[in-house]
Amino acid sequence: CRSPWMSEKIRAFMGFDCSEGVLWPGGYLDSDALSMITIDAAKILGIADRVGTLEPGKDADVALFDGDPLEYTTHCIGVVINGKIVSESAR
Repeated sequence: CRSPWMSEKIRAFMGFDCSEGVLWPGGYLDSDALSMITIDAAKILGIADRVGTLEPGKDADVALFDGDPLEYTTHCIGVVINGKIVSESAR
């Protein structure tokens, strides 16, 4: 568990099992958190046919990171919108 919100003692007290990669408050896994901010959000907004996953025929909007996108120390190093690079960092 790498959560910046909880110390090891708090996680142990609350019974979080870090062996499965639990990171987020509420016991969500990294994969759950990523789905919540991508495909789940697109479904709620009614635009999952265009965005939310990387598939042929969908908008090609992507953020590129130098590490785990859910880790607070990770930096965005590039952005692709409609298949074109619109921002990139020399990091």
